[in-house]
Amino acid sequence: MTDAISLVRNSAVAAVPSTQWNVRLRDLASQSLFAESISLYWSMLRSGSSPDACSFPFTLKSCAALWLPVSGQQLHCHVIRGGFEAEPFVLSALISMYCKCGLVEDARKVFEESPQSSHNALISECSAGFSYNAWAVPLCTVPD
Repeated sequence: MTDAISLVRNSAVAAVPSTQWNVRLRDLASQSLFAESISLYWSMLRSGSSPDACSFPFTLKSCAALWLPVSGQQLHCHVIRGGFEAEPFVLSALISMYCKCGLVEDARKVFEESPQSSHNALISECSAGFSYNAWAVPLCTVPD
């Protein structure tokens, strides 16, 4: 995988489409090379390439695995700036990252601000995130 990282860091690859970056991000995260995945994300930005909605779940997973909530919050800003905050799999990754990093209130805020149509998938993700930390905190209140 080091070859993939050096290939992407090579200046000749500056115009690589986000799909190719995403494949590398996914591969690194799936191999538990979380620091390398985050480093590759920042290399993508430095090269002038823009992340798409598929870039964030892999990188947020890496932030969660390394307990890097500040990096995850920075990625959340990139999600908003890129207009991907309504994508269900991005929302799931954000909630999971916040829960796994112990930022339950931030996870709750993401959930409560998400589109109603995404709630079923997000409830499942939140339950997994809360159980990951063995917290029994209610995510949202159900109207009477």
